[in-house]
Amino acid sequence: MSMTCPIQVSVLPAFTLTGLSRDRLEIREGGEAGAWRSIDGADSVSLVIDAEEVEPDIGLLAIPEHLQDSWWAVADDLLTTHAGLEKPSAAYESFVAALAGFLRFKKVPLGDTPRCDVLVSAAGQEFSGIGVDGSVASAVILVNLGDEPVHVNFGSGVGSPVRLRLEPREGSWIRGGIAFDVGTLGMLAPAVLLRIA
Repeated sequence: MSMTCPIQVSVLPAFTLTGLSRDRLEIREGGEAGAWRSIDGADSVSLVIDAEEVEPDIGLLAIPEHLQDSWWAVADDLLTTHAGLEKPSAAYESFVAALAGFLRFKKVPLGDTPRCDVLVSAAGQEFSGIGVDGSVASAVILVNLGDEPVHVNFGSGVGSPVRLRLEPREGSWIRGGIAFDVGTLGMLAPAVLLRIA
């Protein structure tokens, strides 16, 4: 399944993102080796900033600062105890439950038992390989838990790749069937994202 044309990217109805501008969404000219540029009115992609009731291909959201802080407390605990995530700790499960509760309160569509995975990608990669190929039928949520912006690259289905910059604590709800990957060019530290599917 490919994205419809035009691709619609919008802020999900229950969220307010300050400082959002159209330069957050870029399209690549000239195929894989081309340069990225901000979208304009002639492109087959649109960023709807003040949408009320839309069904976007990609919906923007943001988590509160206390949830990001909770994640880093969990990560510090995991590193200190060398527990890893093979068997999630009570603190990790509590963080996931709080995040899922927040997203449900904001009416973000989640499955009954969403699976949460922490994804880490080294800095300096245009394509990290931690996305999905578009064969996943259900929606996926990515949340930037790090302290630097990260790019989510989408295969547009109409020729030109599209990428969206997610600031720290921001996330994207991605409609099922859309291929995406994470880009970390320009970052100094690894990207840390939570994927909910």
